[in-house]
Amino acid sequence: MKDFITKNKIAVICCCAVIALIIVIALIATIVANNQPKGLVGRWEAEGYSSFAYIFEKENSNHEFKGSYEAYGGKRNFVYEDKGDSVSIKYDGDTAAGTYKYRIEDNKKLIISDSFGSEVTYIRK
Repeated sequence: MKDFITKNKIAVICCCAVIALIIVIALIATIVANNQPKGLVGRWEAEGYSSFAYIFEKENSNHEFKGSYEAYGGKRNFVYEDKGDSVSIKYDGDTAAGTYKYRIEDNKKLIISDSFGSEVTYIRK
């Protein structure tokens, strides 16, 4: 009887250790996932053309969302408003903002309609 109880204690301890390990792994996965940028925030390079990139910054202390577009070594700064399925971008010096439909796939690909309505794919970097 004593051996039976000892074996059961060992089995219970092993099960508890496995459950604890699973919980730790789940917590680590959650922390890693939460540290990944969500939405537009981050650097997005045009698929196949790394010299074209959107950089969307987090909200700053003035409650503005700023960013820039890089092309051929040049850079244009802008302020933006993310509306969930579209983004309004007003470049510095422009009088009006442009609004562009977009979607994000697997938090890795930004597919955005350009000013002509064509979809352009950008990859999160």
